[in-house]
Amino acid sequence: MSCIVCRRDHRGFSFTDPCTPPFEHLNTFRACSMFCLDVIHHYWKVGDVIDPTRHETQALALASDKAGEYLESIQKTDLATLTPEEWATFIQTVYETSTGEIARLTDQEAVPF
Repeated sequence: MSCIVCRRDHRGFSFTDPCTPPFEHLNTFRACSMFCLDVIHHYWKVGDVIDPTRHETQALALASDKAGEYLESIQKTDLATLTPEEWATFIQTVYETSTGEIARLTDQEAVPF
């Protein structure tokens, strides 16, 4: 099973929604870290997504740089002129860079067991 927030492997953290019937498999939300568990709890309690964390902000900045480097490498700046293959590579660059950086930063603060 994976973390419901970031889709990494869960590591034993979970939140059980007290408003659903007990033993219902849909009432337990698994997380990979206390950070993701906090996100789950905040969303359950408040009902909206919290502002980007410092990890997400850092990851998006890095992804932006990498996306810019990719566009420079193909010598295009107008996204409307990208071919379907170039668009897919552009999106893959943003996605893999941002999620990879979030995972790396989160691992630095992970519980050591």
